[in-house]
Amino acid sequence: VKKSSKFSYINNRFAQQMPKFDLICETDLKKTIEINPKNINALIILGTYYKNNFNYFEGYKYFDSAINIDKKNSLGYFGRAICAQGLKKYEVALEDYTFIINNFDLSSILFVYDMSIKHTVKLCDVFACRADTFIKLGKTDDAITDLNQAIELDPKSTDLLFERGKLKAIKGDYMGAIKDY
Repeated sequence: VKKSSKFSYINNRFAQQMPKFDLICETDLKKTIEINPKNINALIILGTYYKNNFNYFEGYKYFDSAINIDKKNSLGYFGRAICAQGLKKYEVALEDYTFIINNFDLSSILFVYDMSIKHTVKLCDVFACRADTFIKLGKTDDAITDLNQAIELDPKSTDLLFERGKLKAIKGDYMGAIKDY
């Protein structure tokens, strides 16, 4: 029997306490929104919380509220698109991804808040997400076009190359698929 380290004990305790922490954060964010329904940051963070917990319906509502307050909120559109895709509302997801691509500074980085951690979302991620939506709709050519754009923005991404290779193989372009693999 291996004696557990102090570090593994702390990690175990943290894992046990995480649901309580999530509940406290969710409750506090809801109270913040109740006090100030136009608090876009709280709406985005709560939408992100629900999205990350696969509660796409709730996440969609909060991202949609943020967009209704600020029609130029790229985070709202990005989060709502992911939630729409999770709800199998693929056309809505395509509209939101396309809106981001057409209306925001393509060289800027979107910041998506995941509770206490700030993640960056680059434009290549938006193209990759839209490509995934096209795949779900059976629009392989459109998906390849978006993956081409994403790869142009991030040429070292093996994940993007692999996805494009799979689609090329499906289309019968085996040499193109081999190059991407």
